[in-house]
Amino acid sequence: MSMNVAAEAAALEAEVEQYPDERGEILLEAADTWRRAGAARSRSRPAEQTDR
Repeated sequence: MSMNVAAEAAALEAEVEQYPDERGEILLEAADTWRRAGAARSRSRPAEQTDR
């Protein structure tokens, strides 16, 4: 799941060049998507790897 979310975030970042007038909004959405990708990734790790 996190791979699909990460790909979505990367695609959003690529849109910045196509839509420079909407740069701020796109980057905020991409940042939120990257956070979701990280959250999904951390949930998929075993507890012994995340408890450091």
